[in-house]
Amino acid sequence: MDNRVESQVISDFEALVDELLKSQPNENTVKEFMLKLGLEYTSGSVDRISMVLERMNKLVFETHKGKKSHDLPKHP
Repeated sequence: MDNRVESQVISDFEALVDELLKSQPNENTVKEFMLKLGLEYTSGSVDRISMVLERMNKLVFETHKGKKSHDLPKHP
């Protein structure tokens, strides 16, 4: 994933989490971000925060996994 695209996706996830953590999230904003990020929209607050955090965790894991390419090559 391109660094700019990756950065935008992370930014979108952060904005979504910020909205979800509000005492009264704007459902239109939540739905917009969830659809943009390829997440199935659900009105259940616990289900969707779990789904969002799981996806974010996966994204972070894959991002860090991909950045290991900077490691020095191993010599025989």
